[in-house]
Amino acid sequence: MSKVMSLRLTEHEKEILKKLADEEGKDLSTTARELIEYGRKYRMLQLYKDGKISLGKAAQVLDMPLTDFIDLLNEFGIRANIDYEDYLQGIKNLEEVW
Repeated sequence: MSKVMSLRLTEHEKEILKKLADEEGKDLSTTARELIEYGRKYRMLQLYKDGKISLGKAAQVLDMPLTDFIDLLNEFGIRANIDYEDYLQGIKNLEEVW
């Protein structure tokens, strides 16, 4: 369910939002929501890249499966900080489940 929220923007920010919306043929609200989501993803990518958040935590915050977050890392050219021991433990855990 959506709720209305008031937001103060500078004239410059309004023009940027309007230009993006016009370019994509979308309304301002949709464009603003998409930018917020892109910003959330960017923030998690940056925190992960800087070593300030774990792979699992970033995926959890974004409410996406771990594999999807790893795909997102790959899409942006960020290497996952998984060492060989973590990889082996993951294989072991997978074998136990199957």
